[in-house]
Amino acid sequence: MVEDAIVPVDVIVVSNATARADTLAAAALYSDGVSRRIVLPWWRPEPLDLEVQALGVPWLPPTDLALAILQKKGVPREAIEILRDPVDGLNTEIAAVARFAAAQRPRSLMFITARSHSRRARCLLERTLPAATTIVVRSAAADDFDPRRWWHSRADAREVASEYLRWLNTFVLRDPWSGGLPAVPEARR
Repeated sequence: MVEDAIVPVDVIVVSNATARADTLAAAALYSDGVSRRIVLPWWRPEPLDLEVQALGVPWLPPTDLALAILQKKGVPREAIEILRDPVDGLNTEIAAVARFAAAQRPRSLMFITARSHSRRARCLLERTLPAATTIVVRSAAADDFDPRRWWHSRADAREVASEYLRWLNTFVLRDPWSGGLPAVPEARR
């Protein structure tokens, strides 16, 4: 688990991993003046998402939900940027954030994600963001995953097992389903 200190940053990126909790945390940080800019990765719609929407059933995909939460919490729309690259998990989120950071060159970036993903997120961010970008990784206070007691909960034990498989997919298999991870910037090698 990674939990960096809260410091002012140029941009906050909200992961889709635990979209509601992460977005509420980002909105609170925005209100506290930690950053004046929030970035949302765009969740790739799945066929069932589109079918539910076609039925007219009230439901929002993660990016739309995050945008609605931020605006209801008082974050102005002009302070929110939605990345264009579609994402379907942490690896593609980090790849999209890396492309954003390469183009925008923020001095500092906070990535808010599920506590169980935070160490892998940090590792991927360090491998892909420009060396000049200070990285802060946080989890929402509402994230109830406890790395010191994960074996006490069936859900947390499943999450740990899944996270080990995600590490294997990311760093051994190099995530063959996403088209590969972005190259490591020269200065971070």
